[in-house]
Amino acid sequence: MTKEKDKTHNIRTEITRYRSGKIRSKYPYVNGKKHGLGEWRWESGQKRRESTRKEGKLRGMETEWYENGQKWGEIYYIEDKEYAWIEWNVKGNITAVNFPPRSPIISPIVTLKYQVRRQIS
Repeated sequence: MTKEKDKTHNIRTEITRYRSGKIRSKYPYVNGKKHGLGEWRWESGQKRRESTRKEGKLRGMETEWYENGQKWGEIYYIEDKEYAWIEWNVKGNITAVNFPPRSPIISPIVTLKYQVRRQIS
């Protein structure tokens, strides 16, 4: 694994690589903190994970995939706190859901209810 850093003012991108030379991960940094969309890949090149940070804190949705490209899970963050998550199996069926009561995340719940109803029907 190697690391590459491109410095432009206070912005740099950290890139890690597999021994084969293929990119393992990329993450932008601003003023020394992770900031922006980070991505990880399986050695095959398929996406493994994406997450967004603002000033070092996780925010928004983090998504992970199985090596075959099927979505594995989504985790929803607000200011570095995990608020909810959904998991799928390799076939694409929802296997686990965690939305705490009074979760500030509303639209994923509506989407999830639709997906669950569609799978049950």
